[in-house]
Amino acid sequence: MKVLKRIMLIAMLIIALPAIASLSPSAPTTVADDTVSTTNQIVSEKFAIDYRFDQIVIDSIYLDNKEEIDYIKYYLEYTPRIDSITIYAWASPEGARGHNEWLAHERALAAKQFLLDNCPDTTKLNADKIKIAPSAENWPGLLKLVEQNYHRRNRELVLHILRNPKLSDAARKRRLQRVDDGTTWRYMLRHYMPHLRYATWSCTWVKLDDPTLPSPAFEVSVVEELPATDKYVPVEIVKPQWHTILAAKSNLLLDAVTALNFSLEYPINEKFSIVAETYFPWWLTKDNQKCLQLHTYGGEFRWWFLPQPTKATPKRQKRDVLVGHFIGLNGWGGYGDIQWGRDFGCYQFDFWSVGLSYGYSMPISRYLNLEFSISGGYANIPYQHYIPSDDWMHLIRDDKKAGTLHYLGLTKLQISLVFPIMIKY
Repeated sequence: MKVLKRIMLIAMLIIALPAIASLSPSAPTTVADDTVSTTNQIVSEKFAIDYRFDQIVIDSIYLDNKEEIDYIKYYLEYTPRIDSITIYAWASPEGARGHNEWLAHERALAAKQFLLDNCPDTTKLNADKIKIAPSAENWPGLLKLVEQNYHRRNRELVLHILRNPKLSDAARKRRLQRVDDGTTWRYMLRHYMPHLRYATWSCTWVKLDDPTLPSPAFEVSVVEELPATDKYVPVEIVKPQWHTILAAKSNLLLDAVTALNFSLEYPINEKFSIVAETYFPWWLTKDNQKCLQLHTYGGEFRWWFLPQPTKATPKRQKRDVLVGHFIGLNGWGGYGDIQWGRDFGCYQFDFWSVGLSYGYSMPISRYLNLEFSISGGYANIPYQHYIPSDDWMHLIRDDKKAGTLHYLGLTKLQISLVFPIMIKY
């Protein structure tokens, strides 16, 4: 019996030996797997792309976009695995709510398409791994910028409006627009709103720590996960300087022929302005043989469709408005008398005119702009010819040369010297 038990024990040991031998490599394998998971740890990266006003196209030269695009392309190319990407898109609060919702959604889609276009490896990144979370108006971002950078005398009032949970976004916007008769809102439009139109990408993927990878031409840093309203790159706010409230100007071409003239232009905002103008040469030589007598008045509504502000220099202040390309709708009228001896002129007339204009204005010094414009349209000109008497003391009506001229063509040509009237705030 004892012999039988020993035989059975030996047989069991022989059967169990292969299983025991197979367990020996398992410990080293577990250690190696732990090492891999530690080396290729999952991290989150944060990127941000800014958008121009009312645009959904990604502009690589706008603000800090080039650096951010370089970051994202580097990671898309060299990370071995991408788990997920969430895109938060925002619009700045200055527009209408419905339009801002559309903008935020389209910007998120544009950011998503940009990622897919720059990562053709669908095994690494596909549309299913990208989630979009667009929001309409970036009020939290505006509050953060005001808390960090706004230190004007009405700071507490502005913060109270932004922090008040009982206000709707529309009511909050109306109250901010009424502070200081709109000066505070215009300040925010220039200095804060461009930094609130962006898409942030929260990316979860394998950390890049392979020493054999090429180093990027920029510093790559891992940051902690931030709320969707925070920017990856800190915003540097430009301090307020000068705000153009009016511009006075004179047409040099008319000045050259002694036709004194003057006009004022009021900027409604960065896109629109209103011009009021008058020409008033009124002279007559002592011998009554020559005269240039004009009294005209008119106005123009302008759309600055392609503003091109010039960078500031020690001798030239950057303009906030009334620079770049514009299209205008004008109307003007008046009366006059032009005579140069007996052979030229000798007409009295009045007129009215409507037309369109195109022009360009640019800074040429610290306190001067130079403006070029051309106008065309229709003019209605009733006229009366006269003949001076032999002693030049009387004007004899010539009814054979009287009537109304209907003119269609060039109506104005201007090269104007512009004096912007600016205030510092």
